[in-house]
Amino acid sequence: MIANLAKALFDTNILIDAIAGHPEARAIIETAVDPAISIITAFEVLSGTTSWDEAKAQALLNGFRQIDVDPDIITYAVALAKERRLLMPDAIIVATAQATGRTLITRDIKLTNEIDDPRSLCLT
Repeated sequence: MIANLAKALFDTNILIDAIAGHPEARAIIETAVDPAISIITAFEVLSGTTSWDEAKAQALLNGFRQIDVDPDIITYAVALAKERRLLMPDAIIVATAQATGRTLITRDIKLTNEIDDPRSLCLT
């Protein structure tokens, strides 16, 4: 059932669930070897936290490799956003996973249906 978690890239919704204390989200993060996120995910997580949650969020983010957006990711993300009508943050996260050969772990079934990548794993 679980894809290659040695090269996983986590979507924002999984981290938000982990911060909220959902055991399934924490378990899958803890299973991953070298877990990664897009820098966009770090931005989304931190911008959505209250001051009370910010320290918890930052501690969680510190456990991930944070992948910067580079020109190749931008080019691919723009194409995804136009072709698949994805919001730019989602397009950047998907492009980051695909450009780095990582499995995208998300709860967004619409996103996994839209990108049609067999490496993607949607947790419901």
